[in-house]
Amino acid sequence: MLKLTTITEIGKFKFIGLVSADVESTYERLTDTCSLTFPRRIEWKGKAIATGKEPLLKVGDKVKVMGGYDGVNEVIFEGYIAKPIHANVPVTIECQDAMWLLKRSPLTKSYRQVKLAKLLADIMPSDVPFDAPDVSLGQFRIKNATVAQILDELKKTYFLKSFFKGGKLYVTPFVTVPELQNNLRFRFNHNIIQHSLEYVRKEEVRIKVRGISMLPNNKKLTHDDGDPDGEQRTMFFYHLDLEGLKAAVKAAILNLRYEGYRGSFTTFLQPTVKHGDVVTLVDPVYPEREGVYFVKKVTTRIGMDGGRQEIEIDINGD
Repeated sequence: MLKLTTITEIGKFKFIGLVSADVESTYERLTDTCSLTFPRRIEWKGKAIATGKEPLLKVGDKVKVMGGYDGVNEVIFEGYIAKPIHANVPVTIECQDAMWLLKRSPLTKSYRQVKLAKLLADIMPSDVPFDAPDVSLGQFRIKNATVAQILDELKKTYFLKSFFKGGKLYVTPFVTVPELQNNLRFRFNHNIIQHSLEYVRKEEVRIKVRGISMLPNNKKLTHDDGDPDGEQRTMFFYHLDLEGLKAAVKAAILNLRYEGYRGSFTTFLQPTVKHGDVVTLVDPVYPEREGVYFVKKVTTRIGMDGGRQEIEIDINGD
């Protein structure tokens, strides 16, 4: 029987074992989060590590959480302590990924015309690498806003998602990074422990899509199509005229009106799954239902009863 093992590095300290870790990671939010719980008041050479007037662990310390089986550990979370640690037992430490670095030092800037790469080069700390498409933002003003707030505005106004992967910030209209994407295979009654997946046939799907095209002059075109009473989806495109947008929306509806699984499933701690990965779901009882899906969200939980990943899937990688 495999034995769950964990190693947590915080600042210069290394901890073997913890009560629990809860990690949430998705491309739908700017920040991945991690909550760590340790079993008791932690001390080092008679001094409290996490509490007291001068704790050895403090806001801004680097955090790396690794977990696996029989000492073969993979990185589950990397980030920073994001909030002061309270003198509770057990000790709980709230962490955020590298987006925490971008939530300080407000900026004020103004551009008559600017491209995304230029904007990011101007506002990003020099030690934070980034990747972004050559997209024109038009006129852009920043007033007393942090980089994270600016990224949130890019999401709301220009439909650009921002997330960290492999130590780099990606600002993109897509949810996948092909060079970092893993292809994984999961099988019912094997490494799918439990699930809330529902297999839906194509004719049962009701879907309505709102397509929005960002034009080079920074204006937007909007087109709605699909079932009036269907599940609402919004799709974003760049530089499509109205006819092109209509065609793209029709194609999106055909893609979303798919026969296959919807929902989430729970698997073991390994293999480690990241949002944007591709998973193939296999059911030996119904082999015709085998299908490929994008990972939308991963919730990783490590506790006294073991380690688990809850994987939320989606058909669309845009």
